Amino acid sequence: MGKKKENQGCCPDTHAKCFEILLILGFLFSIIILTINLILNIWLFKLSTFLLVFAIVPIGLNAISFISSIILRLWRSDGSVLKKNSSPSSSVAGFLLFLVIINLLSSIAEEVLYSFIYNYYHVGEELYKCIKNHCSDYEKLDKKLEKLEKIYLKLLNKYKEHEDNFKFKDEKDEEKKMKIFKLLPWIAFNFNNFIQFLSFIFVIILLGRIKIKNHFGFPKNDNQSSKNKILDYGKKLSLKKNKKGKKGDKVSNVESEVTNLKIKKKKKKTKKRNFLKKNKH
Repeated sequence: MGKKKENQGCCPDTHAKCFEILLILGFLFSIIILTINLILNIWLFKLSTFLLVFAIVPIGLNAISFISSIILRLWRSDGSVLKKNSSPSSSVAGFLLFLVIINLLSSIAEEVLYSFIYNYYHVGEELYKCIKNHCSDYEKLDKKLEKLEKIYLKLLNKYKEHEDNFKFKDEKDEEKKMKIFKLLPWIAFNFNNFIQFLSFIFVIILLGRIKIKNHFGFPKNDNQSSKNKILDYGKKLSLKKNKKGKKGDKVSNVESEVTNLKIKKKKKKTKKRNFLKKNKH
């Protein structure tokens, strides 16, 4: 029985550096978009330590992941990931995988939290419209808003201290800020979730490459043997060409000898003709 082929994993022909570069870019873009979300929605985050922590934590996790990805890329670029830094690379990749999982879970928790806040504002808007139009659902909406408001005020633990800061300058300012708040966090957290999901797959692939000590998705020995087979095949082809070339040289030599004999015969005939012509005269 021959040796069983090891599992090559995903994209075995793709160099590991491609996954490392994608990780670096992914974490960088996540940091940028989450930071923009934090800056543009700071009016709400400054009212709640809880919400502020939830906004900062994924940025910090992405920053550490970004640095870890750069370390892996540097060790692969100088070749040390296959030699002296093989064990540290495995540890860094394992730590990176842990960070990605924590980041993914925190982003999902943030989406659940923000869906509650969105719901609170949505019920408030519905109640406001109901008051304007004198609709019959006023009491139901009012009770629902009261329940949501209790939880909402617990989240905004600094609400009483900064009650004045929560007030908007005018209606246009309120609409502008609410539009940003309803759209940007949803984009930011979903984008971060997407990046973390892809990163989870890429880090697992990199861990496999570090384990087998190769840049590609197949064991180093198998890769070397396949290279040797290709070289052997190339040598055989070159030998065949050389043999064909030698045979061709022999044939060309015979042909040249025949042509030389023909030329010599023609020369002899012309000499005889010239000699006979002179004797006649």
